[in-house]
Amino acid sequence: MAGQHQIWALDLNRKRLNLYSGTGKIGRDDGDGMFATFAKPTGLAYVNQVLYVVDADGSAIRDYVHVSDLARSHVAAAER
Repeated sequence: MAGQHQIWALDLNRKRLNLYSGTGKIGRDDGDGMFATFAKPTGLAYVNQVLYVVDADGSAIRDYVHVSDLARSHVAAAER
C-alpha cells in the first residue's frame, strides 16, 4: 500500500493482505519485523533466498537474509 512506510504480504491462498514489516513511521531504522522503519519502500526483489527492498526516501537498498528477520541490514545507503 502506498504511503504507509510498511511492507505488506499478500496471501493468495487466503485472499488476505497482511502487515509484514514496519511501524508505519517514516525512517531508516533496522529492526525485526514490526520494529523496523521505512521511508517509502517502492521496490522488492527476491533473489537466492534474499529479499531486497528499495527504500526510496531513505535512499537505501536493504537486504534481508532471512525473510522472517526483515529490516536488519542495509546493502547501500546514501550518506546524510
